[in-house]
Amino acid sequence: MVITIALLLVGVGAAFGYVKFLEGKMKPKGLMARAIAAVISKPVPKEPVNFLILGADATEDDPTGRSDSIILVRVNFEKKTATMVSIPRDFRVDIPDNGLDKINHAYHFGGPALTIKTVEEYTGLDIHHYAVVNYEGFVNIVNTLGGVEVDVKEDMVDDELGEPIDKGLQRLDGNQALFYVRYRNTAMGDFTRIEDQQNFARSLINESTRIQTAFKIPSLVNTLTEFIQTDMSLAEILEYANAARSFKQENFNTVMLPGIPGNIEGVSYVIPEQDKVDMILAAVRADQPIDPLLLEDVYPGDVNVKVLNGSGVEGSGGEVADILGNAGYNIVLLGNADRNDYAASIIYYAKADHAKALKLKSDLKEDLPDVKLTESSTLDPSVHVIVIVGKDYK
Repeated sequence: MVITIALLLVGVGAAFGYVKFLEGKMKPKGLMARAIAAVISKPVPKEPVNFLILGADATEDDPTGRSDSIILVRVNFEKKTATMVSIPRDFRVDIPDNGLDKINHAYHFGGPALTIKTVEEYTGLDIHHYAVVNYEGFVNIVNTLGGVEVDVKEDMVDDELGEPIDKGLQRLDGNQALFYVRYRNTAMGDFTRIEDQQNFARSLINESTRIQTAFKIPSLVNTLTEFIQTDMSLAEILEYANAARSFKQENFNTVMLPGIPGNIEGVSYVIPEQDKVDMILAAVRADQPIDPLLLEDVYPGDVNVKVLNGSGVEGSGGEVADILGNAGYNIVLLGNADRNDYAASIIYYAKADHAKALKLKSDLKEDLPDVKLTESSTLDPSVHVIVIVGKDYK
């Protein structure tokens, strides 16, 4: 929802770099400023820069609020690439000094500073700059632009969010745009919402680059500086704007960290698919393309599994097969491995079935937490995954 607002801020800063007094409206003050300074990092020359963009849902009843949108943007100015990593707001992560909780609660517990620290520790990426925008600011920015043209994929109805939005290509005003990026009334809930936010981000980028937008810059300046909080000076914004001018649209990538909806002690979360998350974040940190297989949705019913007992303990293979069968996987064969002294369990998979293997490993994490993934080029094409049960299965 808010990454393109940051891009607009960059563009506006480029045109109005001389109005330094506006920085006072945007920068945090007092204890908040000191708390943020303690966790934020300085960019390293010629190294990628990481921005954390937050959408806050503060209200009169809850002035602190929670971060409704959490987006990490990694920009490699040397390679002229940018990757936007959306983190589901209900992601269950370790919040420093607060334990496992929904990641958006970090903002409620400790504002931008604790959210920055939480994201840094979870992703292994230093945050160099941040920006926070609230709902009122988002609405005003879209209205100042004269609306944004968006291709709405389906009819959207939610009485709490406002008037329904019809399917199809249309220009959304500020309130409609806020409805669009907050809408969760779908089978996939927050996952669809994040996809819509990314779709809106692309539309807003296109809108902000139109020639007509140049005539609205004075109004945008006032709106942006009134409703956005950031650590960046206008000089820094100008520097980043100039460096980003030559970026091509196709070098702007988006990804959502994958997770599975779950319930723990009566609380609903998005449980990270940690193996996939680790591989995605490793690619982001290395500024490498993300394997599209990691983003593939996997349904157990589409996965054919062979389970072989190599533990030397009778019945172990059958128990693992039952666990997978109850989870919906297709068990095509249950038998014994080539030997019965496997110390550790192994999951073999073909390269094309990497996502299936990761999904299966995630579903076995309680029973086989240390199971290893091993790519194989000799699997029968009718079998997607082979699980060899070792002595580590208890």
